[in-house]
Order: sequence, then structure tokens, then C-alpha cells
Amino acid sequence: MRLDRLEIAGFLHFAAPAVLDLRDLPNGLIALVGPNGHGKSRLLDAGLGALYGPGAATGAFPSRAGTLAEYATARDAYIDVLWRLDGEGTFRTRVDVDGERRTTEALLERVSS
Repeated sequence: MRLDRLEIAGFLHFAAPAVLDLRDLPNGLIALVGPNGHGKSRLLDAGLGALYGPGAATGAFPSRAGTLAEYATARDAYIDVLWRLDGEGTFRTRVDVDGERRTTEALLERVSS
């Protein structure tokens, strides 16, 4: 499984939408760098959070305890991810989180074969 694209908004350091598009990166070592506490781990955790976090009572983000709703800072927070599964196609996971009501809605769909 390969992470192709990730978009996150409304979670801690990501008030405005942040997009990580990996589809056109060359093969090899890629580094994500920045100061401590500015969201590098959260950005990478978001893909797994979209897959496994919506129904999790705890551990929505692998690097921190707690649910996705606990980290949402906006009523319209979301994580939207494209995954490519070799031989199976491309899948999209999207989790919408209402940070005020502490509720989540999730979607998993196949977008191409």
C-alpha cells in the first residue's frame, strides 16, 4: 500500500488545509524536516488516523493517545487520503470531524481500478 496524497485541515497545527502530494516524487529517500512541535509526525500519522482512527476509542494518531475528535480544532476538520494498493487500484479515505460536537463521519471508496 502506498500513500499518494494526504490533505488535512482543522487539527492542531493545520488550521488551514495542508496537502502532501507524493505521486510525483522520485524513488529514493525523502525527508520531511522542520522544527520540533510543528506537525511532522501529525502529518504522517494522519493517513493511518483516517484508516483506523474514526472508530477508535483511543490511539487515533499512532504517536499520541486520544481520539481524532480530541485533536480537532475546528467544526469542519477533515483528513482526506488517497492510497494505492498494487493490483487493486486507488482508494480514498476521508474522515470529517466536528471539533465542537466531537463527532466523526468516515468514508472509504475505490476511486480507480
